[in-house]
Amino acid sequence: MCRVARNTGLRHDKVGRVTFLRWGLTMRIRIGYDISYRYFQATPIILMTEVHQSRIDDLERPDIPQIQPPVLSDRYVDGLGNRCCRLVAPPGDLRIFAETIIKDSGQPDPVVPDALQHQIQDLPYETLDYLLGSRYCETQLLSEDAWRLFGHTPLGWARVQAVCDFVQGICSSTISRPAIRGRQWKRIGKALGYAATLPTSPSRSVGA
Repeated sequence: MCRVARNTGLRHDKVGRVTFLRWGLTMRIRIGYDISYRYFQATPIILMTEVHQSRIDDLERPDIPQIQPPVLSDRYVDGLGNRCCRLVAPPGDLRIFAETIIKDSGQPDPVVPDALQHQIQDLPYETLDYLLGSRYCETQLLSEDAWRLFGHTPLGWARVQAVCDFVQGICSSTISRPAIRGRQWKRIGKALGYAATLPTSPSRSVGA
C-alpha cells in the first residue's frame, strides 16, 4: 500500500540534509511481513527484518518483530547499522510478523554517471569489509564468469549499472525463489557475487 500525503514542512537527518521535498509530496508506504517456521529442536536465530537504523525517524510506529508464541529476545545494532533481534526458537511452530508505515520522498536514487572507480589500495579502511567474499555464492568458482560477464564494461558507474541491469533483467517481485532455481538462480548468484569476486580474485587486481 502506498499513500501520498502533503508534506507541511521540512525534516532533516543527523547531518542536516533535507529528507523530504520542501512543501512537496510524501509517500506513506505500508511495509511488513508475516513469516512462519517449524523447528524440531530449540534453535538460536538472529532476525534482520527491521528497517535500517538510518531510517528509524521515518517510521510512523516501531517495526519491532512480534513473535508467537512469545519468547525472550535481545535486540542490538550491528556494525553496519542493521537492527537485529536475537532469540532461541522453541520446538514447534513459530510466527514472526510486523507491520508499519514508512514515509519517503519518492525521489529516485541519485545517478552519477561520472562516478570514479578507485583503486583498492586507495580505499578507506572502513570500506574494505565490503570487498570480502559473500557466503551466498561460491566466489572462487564464479570469478571467471564474473569477468566474462562484466570485465569488458567501463570502470566506474557503468560497470555497477551493468551488474544491476543484469540482475533486474532476470528477477522481478512477482517471481518466487523456487521459480528461479537452477540455471536462473545460478546466474543471479553470479551477478550478486560480482562485487566480491573481482576485487578478491587472486589472479587479477582491479579497483572497486
